[in-house]
Amino acid sequence: MSIYLYLTTTGRVTGQSREVEIWFTEHGGRFYLVAERESANWVRNIQSQPQVKVREFKQRLLALPYALEVNF
Repeated sequence: MSIYLYLTTTGRVTGQSREVEIWFTEHGGRFYLVAERESANWVRNIQSQPQVKVREFKQRLLALPYALEVNF
């Protein structure tokens, strides 16, 4: 298993595909990504257009993300 996941979002301004390489963890068949800040471009793209593509090693998936808010 890779330590990186490739997340493709739709740009909220341009409408073009945007791919980012991001660390993740997997638990119970679900991928968990962490954004250091809510203003990260990939987070804002998801808020605007929630359907994303996920690529992890050789596996490609369409996904519908949702946010978990955790306060420490």
